[in-house]
Amino acid sequence: MEVYASVLIASTAILIFLSECRHVQSAAIHRQRSLLSILFADTRAGSGDYEETNADTMELILPGRSPRNRPVYALYSRTRWNLQIMADGSVSATEDRNSPYTRVVISTTGVGNVYIQGVETGRFLAMSEEGEIYTTVLLDYDNVFRDGQEDNYRHFSSATYPKEVTSRHKSWYLAIDKQGRVKRSENKCNRSSQFIAIGVF
Repeated sequence: MEVYASVLIASTAILIFLSECRHVQSAAIHRQRSLLSILFADTRAGSGDYEETNADTMELILPGRSPRNRPVYALYSRTRWNLQIMADGSVSATEDRNSPYTRVVISTTGVGNVYIQGVETGRFLAMSEEGEIYTTVLLDYDNVFRDGQEDNYRHFSSATYPKEVTSRHKSWYLAIDKQGRVKRSENKCNRSSQFIAIGVF
């Protein structure tokens, strides 16, 4: 009898734990969607041709899982490097477009602003207040980029930093230099900050 009671207690504890996990996951997704609604409530017009998504119906990609009915891209720089979102949180570049870490989903809510998520890792590309390029597990203001176009190439500038864009404090752009170093650039016309979003399968 005591054995059955112990099994029952253990089973109940497991069910409660699983229920709490589902609740936490649901709450996290709800927080992400709410944050997206705030982030993209005031957007500037852009030239992105990516599919628009609604914050209430958006799909957050789980690590290693291909998105359903969503285009997957590799961001190829004019300096001949492909952007990689790595599992350790870093951002790097590779000449190998077949690397699974080059596969990204580019999503927009509203007009002009996007977030970029790695398919293999599920992590989001971000730019810090110091201009550092890194990644996060959850969406935040650092993850928002403005999607623009220059000479038929795409450029992605931080929608958050610098706080004020002036003649002295220019927009900060995602860039990959000739040596394959991922960094920020203040020149959207520079080859390092111009990308082609190449569809991959």
